Amino acid sequence: MILHISQILFFVLMGWVSISSGAVAKGKEVPKWMLVEDPPTYALSDIQRGQVAEGISVFASVDGPEMFQAEILGVMDKFFGPAGDLIIAKLSGGPVDKTGVVAGMSGSPVYIDKKLVGAVGYRFGAFTKDAIAGITPIELMKQTFDDQKAVQGRVSPSNHSKWGRAEPLATPIMVSGLTPEVQEAFASRFQERGYGEFMPTLAGGGGASASQVPAYFFPGGPIATTLVEGDIKMAGIGTVTWVKGKSFLGFGHPFMGLGRTEMPVSYANIITTVASEAGSWKLGRPTIPAGVLTDDRIYAIGGHTAKKAATVPVKVSLMGKGFGLKNKKEDFSYQLAKHPADLPIFAAVVTANTMSSRNIRPSGGTVALTGQVVLSGGQKVQLDEVVVAHRSSLAMPAAFRLLDTLVDVLQYELVEVDVASIDLTLEHKDTIDAEEIVGVRWDGKVHAGDTIPLWIQLKPFQKEMREELVKVKIPKGLGQGRFKLNVLDQATYRFLARRHGLLHRTDNYNDFLAQREKLPLSHQMTVLLVGDEDGVRLQDENISGLPIRYKRLLKHGGGMVRARGDGLTRELGRFSRSGNVAGSVSVKMHILPAKEKEWR
Repeated sequence: MILHISQILFFVLMGWVSISSGAVAKGKEVPKWMLVEDPPTYALSDIQRGQVAEGISVFASVDGPEMFQAEILGVMDKFFGPAGDLIIAKLSGGPVDKTGVVAGMSGSPVYIDKKLVGAVGYRFGAFTKDAIAGITPIELMKQTFDDQKAVQGRVSPSNHSKWGRAEPLATPIMVSGLTPEVQEAFASRFQERGYGEFMPTLAGGGGASASQVPAYFFPGGPIATTLVEGDIKMAGIGTVTWVKGKSFLGFGHPFMGLGRTEMPVSYANIITTVASEAGSWKLGRPTIPAGVLTDDRIYAIGGHTAKKAATVPVKVSLMGKGFGLKNKKEDFSYQLAKHPADLPIFAAVVTANTMSSRNIRPSGGTVALTGQVVLSGGQKVQLDEVVVAHRSSLAMPAAFRLLDTLVDVLQYELVEVDVASIDLTLEHKDTIDAEEIVGVRWDGKVHAGDTIPLWIQLKPFQKEMREELVKVKIPKGLGQGRFKLNVLDQATYRFLARRHGLLHRTDNYNDFLAQREKLPLSHQMTVLLVGDEDGVRLQDENISGLPIRYKRLLKHGGGMVRARGDGLTRELGRFSRSGNVAGSVSVKMHILPAKEKEWR
């Protein structure tokens, strides 16, 4: 569910949600012992049903941390596996009476006898009348920095108890600068990957001013895990549990379960807390960089303020009339978190949003996407694509083309690969520059070794069909036989290339990149000649010309060697066009033996 600020205000006026600004506890100071660094801890073994704990959290930065109570209901044994139990409590008092358990409250510290018990990290049920929460014990959370004890991953949401199903409190993703088009396109994709809902936030003027928000972490205070920084902002909002010097712990559950990581964190301003029966949340925004998240473990997140996270710089340049930029260029800059799996979707978001925010002609057209991706090993992946759309925005098709490229080069199983930087240029023109391959013809008989003219029939968008003349050379060593002449677009070529042995598996990443660079682009068409005889495939290699008796022996084989219906395959030529090429054709061609030389 995506709520814009205007929608939230509408719901408030209608009485469907209410705003908690901390007025219940306003003027009541939080005891100083709750805010000290590295306080004494309360042992999990001493927890008993009926105890009443005290907790703190910031529900609005303008009001500072506010208190609530937690009545201990019991302990869920082995919630985290053999080595970890979860404390169950009923929250009440202060803003919690109105909000219940709040998304963004993850990490709110809870104390008994002035000793730290743990952090609110889980909720039980979405529509329960009582605010039943799970508290992650601090003794487990402190294992976060210990590689020997820390556990990587996430807790399954199927942990049931008599209080209901336990789920980690959602970490709302605060977004600033995203267009509605981009929010709608990507919100569900982020949630599928385990992120909280997108929550549009105020760019400024709401809640406490930046100068009023403390530039340090404190127990119960907000923390932002930064995904994207720059001309747009995206960050998860949670709460700090424990601080010691430059080190901090928070959340009481994983953010993304990455284990050892390097992600930027920022101080944050909680503008307000929105109360809703469907699930309350903190509405906030990151303020200034604070440090680095070094550990994203099953019990907590942890990091240091004395360090700076390495990020991936992204530059997106727009050109063209469709962006309102005739004869000039406009640059946009971003910094992306170095997430091992999700960096491609971060890059797609900033690309789509850059276009969407400037695309004053949503009726389509053509965009040329060029640039390069520099990898951590120094390798450069060139980008050269043409994207078209009719009566719709080009932002999503272009962004997903980049997403596919990044996924392709990063998800190579045998080598850990990181992106060092991304540099894109997107040039728009109003016309739709696209052609469909609809046919191919040639004249006369074809002999091995001939250079023959081909007339490729192309249907431009909303125009009459035309023929493009190209010349290809038939391989000289071919014997007489039946073949298929294929004229292919980019997608069809990639599908057939693996089948016909033009792409090979390789355990060398540089070889993989070199092979990938040889693939056709979206504005190219490829002529492929495939033998119509039975061939033999050895791993990724097609072998033609074997004697019949060997083919019969291998006909029922399997595994690495097997017979199949693909004979000799040769690429005869690749031809570039000015725009996007789609479609493919396949026609039968009979090739005669090479002509004998005439002696004079």
